[in-house]
Amino acid sequence: MGKSVNIQVAKDHLERLTKANGTTALMELIWNSLDADSKNIRIKTFDGSLGINQIVIEDDGNGINYKEAENVFGTLGGSAKKIKRISPGGRKLHGEEGKGRFKGLALGDLVKFESIFRDNGSCKYFDIKVDANHIQGAELSDLKTAKGGETKTGVKVTINNINQENSSIISTQKIVHQIEEKLAVYYLAYPDFNIVINNKKLDFERFITNKFEDSFKVQPEDGSPEIEFKVRILEWSIQNERNIFLCNQAGISYTEVPLRIKAPSFNISVYLLSDYIEELQKSGNIAFGENEIILRPALEGARDMARKYVRERLHENAREFIDEAKKEGIYPYEGKPKTEVETVQRKVFDILALNINEFVPKFSEQEKANKKLTFSLVKEALESDSKSLHKIIAEAINLPKEKQDELAEILENTSLADITTTIKEVTDRLRILYELKIILFDPKLRKKILERKHLHQIVKHNTWIFSDDYSLGAEDVNLKNVLKTHLQFLGRTDFQAVVDEESNDDLKDIPDICLYKQFPRGKAGHFENLVVELKRPTKHSGSDELDQVKKYAQAISADGRFDTKKTEWTVVLLVTEMEASLEFEYEQEGRPLGQIIKKKNMTVLVKKWIDVITDAEARYQYLKEKLNYSISHDEAGITLLKKKYSEYLPEAEDSKKKTGKKKTASTPKKKTKKKVVKAKK
Repeated sequence: MGKSVNIQVAKDHLERLTKANGTTALMELIWNSLDADSKNIRIKTFDGSLGINQIVIEDDGNGINYKEAENVFGTLGGSAKKIKRISPGGRKLHGEEGKGRFKGLALGDLVKFESIFRDNGSCKYFDIKVDANHIQGAELSDLKTAKGGETKTGVKVTINNINQENSSIISTQKIVHQIEEKLAVYYLAYPDFNIVINNKKLDFERFITNKFEDSFKVQPEDGSPEIEFKVRILEWSIQNERNIFLCNQAGISYTEVPLRIKAPSFNISVYLLSDYIEELQKSGNIAFGENEIILRPALEGARDMARKYVRERLHENAREFIDEAKKEGIYPYEGKPKTEVETVQRKVFDILALNINEFVPKFSEQEKANKKLTFSLVKEALESDSKSLHKIIAEAINLPKEKQDELAEILENTSLADITTTIKEVTDRLRILYELKIILFDPKLRKKILERKHLHQIVKHNTWIFSDDYSLGAEDVNLKNVLKTHLQFLGRTDFQAVVDEESNDDLKDIPDICLYKQFPRGKAGHFENLVVELKRPTKHSGSDELDQVKKYAQAISADGRFDTKKTEWTVVLLVTEMEASLEFEYEQEGRPLGQIIKKKNMTVLVKKWIDVITDAEARYQYLKEKLNYSISHDEAGITLLKKKYSEYLPEAEDSKKKTGKKKTASTPKKKTKKKVVKAKK
């Protein structure tokens, strides 16, 4: 006589587990079979007058052991899979907590599991029935010897009282494609099973036209070890839903999220694999999806790889056309690319050129000179201004909107993202650092450079010299106005009243520049203020100048209106040369170089310009190497500074004195040798 098995979990929780669409419910039952080392899984629907009236899933796996059945069906979370991470046949297990077996109730109200398993050399049989209307009670039959000396093990799942809305997909071709896509990576790891749906055998590789694999790591914000993620991309010859499948290392997919990249020319599936995803599945945190703190950057990394893959595939498609363009003489590049940047730019140009040829009406029929001009315009825009490139694509060339969107994705959201802007910014900054050294240390130039009139003006436009996160807070104003700006920056609306309500006699000193930086990651509302006192290059700073910045620090610390709980203050004396008295305090045993005072949220530093510049150069060293960029010494040495800050440099002032008016674009300039920027081969 059989017995009733009570499921030890709240009814409403069980009912939530039965909620799934038809594809998800069927996949859970398939995973049960695969976890049992099934080689063959057959799925069959039987039709009635109102649609499907029965679904049967049969496998030839190991079956469910009777001794484990009550535990498996009676205690949610008591699955033996939680202990056994690998199946007897060596497959990585998908399910671990027994939740998947209830998904069958999403297909129909009555589910019957019939199990044949091997026990002491013979095969035994039992069945268990689950009713959606009595969800906390499962009926377990007595154990019997398998009929007719049966030697084949496996499980047969029969589903009745069908939910037509969920189950109807099983009789369509769509379910075949969906399951092939979901199991493709798992099949690549364990290619020893077959699935047949209504006599249609699934082929997990027949529609795969290309494969790609790479990996990356995510660094947790708490400083714990990096987490590795693998990315596998499969390209299909048929349309798909273009998702990112979240998988464990074996390729077992737990859920998926939209890919969300614009590449309609390619049908790709992205599989993100990691042990971390398996842990998220166990804890239930996988439900947070893109809001999960590690999964969010991992998904963006996967999308970046997908964009890179699409770009490379587009470039492959462009090669034949580009060879013809070179023969015709309309290709705007000569020779081989000399840097990595040039290589990437050419790849993107090739993609653009192919799309122009394919989608601009009668482009191939135009005169050679017109085609060459179009390609030259695209090349120029690609190298100098991404905004004008978008305008050329949209208005002058008039590509179809769908192709514009796809190309915009390639131009903006890959490793090429704003590459021309980045190149220009990095090279400009490297030049400014190089040329700052010249005006600070060149014996002839440095004599003419003053702190407020010249150096101050250059620094306020280049606060990145101190850190990329700094922005200008206040300049050349007394500490009273620094206080006002500080309170306003903290979000205080009463900043003027706060400044006016008390005496400000101690806030009359005037520092050169005050910079602000908001702390990143996990310290909302915390700020750092950097107060900088500049000295001209020829000034040998000593005790008087140090006392000056100490007074700034003392005034800030003593005035309770300056926040020191969530705001760190660093006051810096920035010099080119030092007197012996300052050198004496500059190096102190047990303190970082240049640290004069260190209190809670208040630091006073003396810094040398050469050290600040060297530190800034180090921050750009990686990009400098990636760009294969080097700066050659030239005699003029201040080309860029003249161009951007000519009104603040001595030569411009000399020109004003001679002409009696400001220098304009038409004013003749002194001829200098052009700066040479060389790229390493």
